[in-house]
Amino acid sequence: MNKNRRNRIVEIIDQINDVKNDIDDIISEERDAYDNLPEGFQTGVKGDKIESAVAAMESSNESLDKAIAKLNEAMK
Repeated sequence: MNKNRRNRIVEIIDQINDVKNDIDDIISEERDAYDNLPEGFQTGVKGDKIESAVAAMESSNESLDKAIAKLNEAMK
């Protein structure tokens, strides 16, 4: 792979990391929202929705980590 394509992949990895950071911020906000719910809501539908959303976002970040690893592998 030539230098130009490597540089483009590095830029893409940086963009993916920016997206991951944005997702982490949202996860943190959702967890704060959950923690601020009354206990009855935490164990109810609203709490379940927040927990599901957080789990989905954590899973998406794991997938992005895998994508970064594959891109790094491609540059070797």
